[in-house]
Amino acid sequence: MKILYLSDHGPYASTFIRQDVEYFAKTQEAHYGCFVADKEYPGQTIPTTVLDYPVSSLKTRILARLENADLYFSLQDSGFAQRLQAMIDRQKPDILHVQFAYEGFKLFDNITTDLPIVVNFRGYDASSKLRYKRYAEKLKKALAMPNVYPIFVCEALRRNLEDHGIPVRTDHLVLYTGIQLHRFKKANYTLPATPIFVQVSSFELKKGHDVTLRAFAKMLATTGRRDIRMILIGTGPTLEATKRLVVELGLTDLVDFPGKKAHDEIIPYLDSATAFVHHSLTAANGNMEGIPNAVIEAMAMELPVLSTYHAGIPEAVEHGVNGLLCREGDIDTYALQMAEILSWGYKKENRERVERQFSFETHVQKLESFYKFVMSENQKQRK
Repeated sequence: MKILYLSDHGPYASTFIRQDVEYFAKTQEAHYGCFVADKEYPGQTIPTTVLDYPVSSLKTRILARLENADLYFSLQDSGFAQRLQAMIDRQKPDILHVQFAYEGFKLFDNITTDLPIVVNFRGYDASSKLRYKRYAEKLKKALAMPNVYPIFVCEALRRNLEDHGIPVRTDHLVLYTGIQLHRFKKANYTLPATPIFVQVSSFELKKGHDVTLRAFAKMLATTGRRDIRMILIGTGPTLEATKRLVVELGLTDLVDFPGKKAHDEIIPYLDSATAFVHHSLTAANGNMEGIPNAVIEAMAMELPVLSTYHAGIPEAVEHGVNGLLCREGDIDTYALQMAEILSWGYKKENRERVERQFSFETHVQKLESFYKFVMSENQKQRK
């Protein structure tokens, strides 16, 4: 089986993409088409072609403005179309796999093919982009093509399409992102004398750091406690604003910012924490996450989770079983849940749930089976 992956960025920009492509590059024949030049990552082994989709030309800038005004939507470019077709002719894939549905229009708008096309929906492409009528109309037409097969990283994103009047073929796949369980294994079962909440994420508004800190401050004020710590790991555009909020709330001595950490460096933080927090929020433009990988990794480390009824999170975190969920932005409930979860202890059933539903081994087995299915269906259509 020869698989050609297509995306704006290279396979090393996201862990969930890299691990999939590395697996199929070893077990099958895989190549990666990168639409925009990516930075170099150490130890690159996945064969990759950079196709240079124009991003700064006058035409591209005009089209982007029309798209943002919801007046016109097209990612067509004749030079890019020639490069894309030449790569497909050269690689002769059995299947095309587009990593993000929005980026898929760089394929749909530029070439015509009867090859089977697998399209991933991971978040914004099935949430915030749907507010644009032109995008939704074209997406509806694309998903009606007989050789296009969608994959959703959670059931909530599939429902979101249908709620917007975009039918989804019955032979779609809901495929949870898989984590490599051997990397996330709890070693320390002694609860810390000083309770520790930990969050691992980029610093963006949709990660809810401000809500978490305000709830934390409220919980401390209500309980009268000052012996609880909050560790916020990561970096990003809202980091400095978050640090200022910590000072404003009088939490400077209780909140730590270790910065961005590699996966192996994160494990000790999870292993010594009391609970994991991740207050996912729907962005102002409607952008939603699927199921944050960090939540699954924390569950694999047997941590109870505090999060929200956001997108696919309830598909992983059952309220009252694996953790506690509240409505987005509900500081009062969130503060009460912070106090409650301190008594939970570690949850072996959280790891068991990850083993059943979110392991990398289960993920790639389902993905490989889906590839074989769509290839078989496509061959029937061609006869």
